[in-house]
Amino acid sequence: MEITWLHLAAVLAAGLVAGYVNTMAGGGSFLTLFALELVGLPAMTANGTNRIAIEIQSILGILGFKSKGMADWRLSLHFAIPALLGAIVGAFVVIDLPDAIFHRVLGVALLFMLAVMILNPKQWLRERHGMGLVRTNSHKAFIVGLYTLAALAMFAAAGHVSLLYGVLMGAGGGLGAWIASRLSVEKGEKVVRPVLMIMLGVMAVRYLGIIPGF
Repeated sequence: MEITWLHLAAVLAAGLVAGYVNTMAGGGSFLTLFALELVGLPAMTANGTNRIAIEIQSILGILGFKSKGMADWRLSLHFAIPALLGAIVGAFVVIDLPDAIFHRVLGVALLFMLAVMILNPKQWLRERHGMGLVRTNSHKAFIVGLYTLAALAMFAAAGHVSLLYGVLMGAGGGLGAWIASRLSVEKGEKVVRPVLMIMLGVMAVRYLGIIPGF
C-alpha cells in the first residue's frame, strides 16, 4: 500500500474534524473511517486503526473538560465498567463481521437514534440530577477512553491496526477534542445537539447506501 503526502494530509485533517465532532456530540468516526478507507485500508483495519485516534481524542477531551471544571472521574468510572464489558464483547463479534453487514447494522442504529432525538427532543434536553448534555459528554469522554483500550488491543491482536495512520489521525483528533471540550462547556447544549443530529443523519445515509457512491 503506497503512502503519499496527500494521504497523510487527508488523514490528519479528518482526525482534526472528527475529534471536534466526537467530543462535541458524537459521530466523527464516520469521517475517520471514510478517510482511512479512502487511503486504502480495508474496512476492518480502518475500524481498528480508528481506535488509536479515538483513544487520543478521549484523553485530551477528558483533560479539556477537567480544565473547565467538568470532571467527576469516580462517577465516570461507575458508568465505564459495564461499558467496558460491552465493548469487549462487541469487538469480539465485529472483528470477523462482513463489511456490508457491519455498515447496514450501524446505519439502522443511527437512524433509530436520530428518530428518538427528533420525536422526543425534550428527553435529550431535560437535565436529570443536574446532568445535561455537556456534563454527559465529559463522562462519555472518560468511558470511551477506557473501553477503547480494550477494543484496540483486540483489533491489534488480530492484525487490524495501522500504527502510522492511527497516530497521525490521533494527533489531529486530539487537537480537535481539546478545542471542542472547552467550547462545549462555554456554549452549552445549543451547540451540541444540532451537531449530533447532523452527524447521525449523514452517517446513516452513508452506511445504508441510500446515495449511490457516497
